[in-house]
Amino acid sequence: MRGIPRLTNYGLRRKFGRLHPGLAVALAAVLTIVVALPAGANPPERFEDPFWLIYPESDNNLAVFTNITREDICTPAVVDWEQKFAKWLDSGMVGDRPSRPSLPFGLDPISVQLVETGSGAVVASARGSDLTIELWHLDADEDRLFVGPCTDTDDGNGRFAAGTADYSFHNNDAFGTSPGAEAATEKLRADVTAANGDEYSYTSTFHYNDRCFTPEDGDEACLVDRSTLRLKR
Repeated sequence: MRGIPRLTNYGLRRKFGRLHPGLAVALAAVLTIVVALPAGANPPERFEDPFWLIYPESDNNLAVFTNITREDICTPAVVDWEQKFAKWLDSGMVGDRPSRPSLPFGLDPISVQLVETGSGAVVASARGSDLTIELWHLDADEDRLFVGPCTDTDDGNGRFAAGTADYSFHNNDAFGTSPGAEAATEKLRADVTAANGDEYSYTSTFHYNDRCFTPEDGDEACLVDRSTLRLKR
């Protein structure tokens, strides 16, 4: 399903579960209803889903846990899966890919809306406020590919800061049903407090367009992936 990145994208792209898999199931069910309705008669579909957002970011060398804590996600089963997944990658991906265990839901429901356009595209948006957020130091091993949020934060550096965050997501063609370009933007803004009492403002923006291209001497054009962490004065 386009627009709903999968869990192992943490290591292969940027995300480890941009949206909880449960949301993908809910979106698929709603899409079935939308398609079955007569054209022009589809009201917006609104529902809530407790999905979470976890990703590594190199701007500040942090792993970001939103609407879930590291303790919640890093169950023994998930840690074991990450380790097996790392070994599978190191082997050159020989054999079957390790099966992912079941994952917990997020701490709070996030509001989701789907709107079908005249072109057949389904516009998806999501928004959450005052969500729990944790920022953890990434491990110092820079030679290792990102594997997962538990494995990548287990060297003892610990949690850097915690607080609350506001989250928004918008995709103009969540299911890839329109002939036009698909574009998505995801934003996160948080106020966090470090263990020493210092207060920080954290922001993250991720934007992509499926018509992006990669020039020979640079990054993908029309791809935005940046995060900032500022000490409050």
